[in-house]
Amino acid sequence: MSIYDEIESDLTTFLQDIKDNHSIDTLFLTGVNAGGSVASHAYLKIKAQKLFRNTRITVFDPIRVGNDKWDSHYNQIAFNETRRYVT
Repeated sequence: MSIYDEIESDLTTFLQDIKDNHSIDTLFLTGVNAGGSVASHAYLKIKAQKLFRNTRITVFDPIRVGNDKWDSHYNQIAFNETRRYVT
C-alpha cells in the first residue's frame, strides 16, 4: 500500500466537494522529491477518475515511480499529455 492509497478515499471526497461547491474545472498538482512521486501517483488516479475537466502536474526532482510498464500505463491514462520534470 502506498502513501496515496491510505488517503485516496478522503482526498477523492475532498476534491469532489471542492469541484461541486466552487465550480472548479482545473486541478493543478505539484510536488518536490518524494512529494513529486506522490503527486505523480495522485495525478494518475485523479485523471483516471475524471474528477476534473483539466488536471495538470508539475513536479521537481521526483523519485522514480514504477517501471516501464507503469510508465506506459501512466501515459495511456494521461492521454499522452506532456510531462515535464524539472531536476
